[in-house]
Amino acid sequence: MSEFVIFCDGLCEPRNPGGTACYGFLIRCTGEIVHQGRGVVGSGPAMTNNVAEYQAALAALRLLLDNGHAGAAIAVHSDSKLLVEQLAGRWQVNAPRIIPLWREARRLLANFSYWIVRWVPREQNEEADALSRLAYKEATGKEPPRRGT
Repeated sequence: MSEFVIFCDGLCEPRNPGGTACYGFLIRCTGEIVHQGRGVVGSGPAMTNNVAEYQAALAALRLLLDNGHAGAAIAVHSDSKLLVEQLAGRWQVNAPRIIPLWREARRLLANFSYWIVRWVPREQNEEADALSRLAYKEATGKEPPRRGT
């Protein structure tokens, strides 16, 4: 059985909420990057960093399923405490814009034989962060501001 580790990240710049939401993710199997991706969720009042974080996880989960990896064991790593705690079932999901994203993530996770979500410090999520920042730069032509540590 394959085991995959997903690293995902999202941002919303130049303001949160209301900026341009972008995401990045990479997937490792036995330590090697096997897939990566990035994208733009959208711009405007409904966009937040949390929406972008969820979209990163959803894109990675869909990619695995679309490539025939249903039944695999996966670990989702994120520096978003909200994403991790909500998907793990430890925090409630109350925000109307997050509820459908959470439901979709849980539906997709049910296709794997085993899954876990883990919070990782920002320093351990730099590759996914770089992909979300690249998506923002490609979409806007601007560098996103550096995040604080």
